[in-house]
Amino acid sequence: MPYKLIVILILLISLVGCTVVPVSVNMTKEQMEPKLTTEQKKLPFHIGLVLPNSFSKVTLTSSESGPNIDYNFTFFIGDDFSETLPEFLRNRFKKVTVIKSIEKTNSFDYVFIPDISQSRLSTHLSKVTPEYFLEANLNIVINKNNQLFNSTIIKQGTENNTEVACWTCWGAEALNQQKIREEYIQLLTEVYSKLDTNLTNIFKEGK
Repeated sequence: MPYKLIVILILLISLVGCTVVPVSVNMTKEQMEPKLTTEQKKLPFHIGLVLPNSFSKVTLTSSESGPNIDYNFTFFIGDDFSETLPEFLRNRFKKVTVIKSIEKTNSFDYVFIPDISQSRLSTHLSKVTPEYFLEANLNIVINKNNQLFNSTIIKQGTENNTEVACWTCWGAEALNQQKIREEYIQLLTEVYSKLDTNLTNIFKEGK
């Protein structure tokens, strides 16, 4: 087969081949954090926070395909809440202890049992790049003396267009990953802002 024909065939294969653009967001790996501080005074309680391994493993994924291109979105939301929720609660309470099982809850004033399994992610193609919708759904059951004391549910969503970062780049560099991370951090910040308000109301009513 002539050399020029081989070159042409290689070029044609590269043109019709599918490019994969990964969007992988894990806040701890990027060394970014939402705002976890509060203006409220610390409450004088020892909190047991139940975070089993299944909680940290919650991962949201979604894929969208265009002509010869696949966009694969992954948000490690369980890992990020496992890192930030204990820190946030330590700003609100005298002491917070992370435990793996609800069976070890006798030595706490209150036990917090969070769930994020109802969080969701969806994507769809809009013109050149995809749009994504991400919703953090944080449900916290609060027990006292092994009985239900109160609960709170926070649903906070964000819907955004992605941006092309480089028209001639391949893989992750094709999209503006920094913009997506910043939008994710803002979402988590809003979740914790609402949680801050809800906790103030819950413990004011519980007195």
